[in-house]
Amino acid sequence: MLSAVAARKASARQTGEQSSQSSPHPTSVQASREWSPSRPVDFEEPDVLRPESTVISNFLPVIGQNTLPLTRDDLSATGLQGDNGVVLVLNASESVALLGAYLLTVLQGRAKLCGVTLGPSSTQHRVFAPRSSPIPVISWASTEGHSKMSQRPLPPSVHANSDATVVLIQYASTGV
Repeated sequence: MLSAVAARKASARQTGEQSSQSSPHPTSVQASREWSPSRPVDFEEPDVLRPESTVISNFLPVIGQNTLPLTRDDLSATGLQGDNGVVLVLNASESVALLGAYLLTVLQGRAKLCGVTLGPSSTQHRVFAPRSSPIPVISWASTEGHSKMSQRPLPPSVHANSDATVVLIQYASTGV
């Protein structure tokens, strides 16, 4: 009794013999054979994998509307610490991806960062986003179904809808 592999080889040989007998000219069709690591077949090379381009940031910054630079005095007036910063106002379905090392503070609403939902607090979340790693995305998150969350006082220059997410981004010194 022949194994399945031996049967296929015998069938391929017979097919090759029949085609060579019926055709007076040799054909350029290559007979199929079993794969072997010592004898790879040219046409078996895998396709080059190309990453899909994915939009991870749909936030369009407009200085004075949804992107507001803050000075140290602006921050201290609202009870926040640190040097200069930038306030981003994210509306429904907006997301932003930033490279570098920064501190993230949620001032109003809810924000998602790496799958974790963050609410308003005085906590400065350290984010390290090098170009060589997956980039963390900050996105708007719905407050629906959550009790009325406490809200940090916003700087006077920030005007946002009640359902918008307001985050403060500050430079984080890494010492590197």
